Amino acid sequence: MEKVLLVDDDSWIRQLVATTLNDGQWAISESAAGLPALDFIHREHPRLVILDLGLPDISGLEVCRQVKGDPRLRDTMVIILTANTDTRELAACQAVGADAILNKPFSPLRLLTLVESVTLPSSLDDDSRYQPLLAEADLLTGISPRQ
Repeated sequence: MEKVLLVDDDSWIRQLVATTLNDGQWAISESAAGLPALDFIHREHPRLVILDLGLPDISGLEVCRQVKGDPRLRDTMVIILTANTDTRELAACQAVGADAILNKPFSPLRLLTLVESVTLPSSLDDDSRYQPLLAEADLLTGISPRQ
C-alpha cells in the first residue's frame, strides 16, 4: 500500500479527497498545515502529496518547492489543488515542479484520473508487469512477439 498525504486546511476537502482515494491502494494521512506536512513528508516519504496552495502557515508553493528540491523525495509526486485560476499562479506551480494542478471545485473522477496519471510510471518499473501487455500474436501482422 502506497502512502498519500492530503494537505488542506479545509477538512471537508480532505474528507472528499480521502473518500475518493479510499480503494485500499493508499495509506491516507492528512495535514491541515504546511509545516507539519513537511515533517511528515521528510519522515515518511509518501508516494503522493495532494496539496492546497492556501495553507495557514506556509504556502503550498513553498511546500512543493521544498519537496521537489530534495533529491531524497524524487519519487514523491505532488498534485496541487487550487481555487485560483490566475495564469501566473498556475505557472508558479509548474515552476516549482508540481506534477499536476487541479482546480477547485473538482470532480472526484478527474482527481482519480490525475492520481493515476502521475503515479502510474512507478507501477510499471517491474518488467514482469509488462508481460500481460504482450499479445499472443500481433493483431496487424499475425506474428507472435515470442518468435
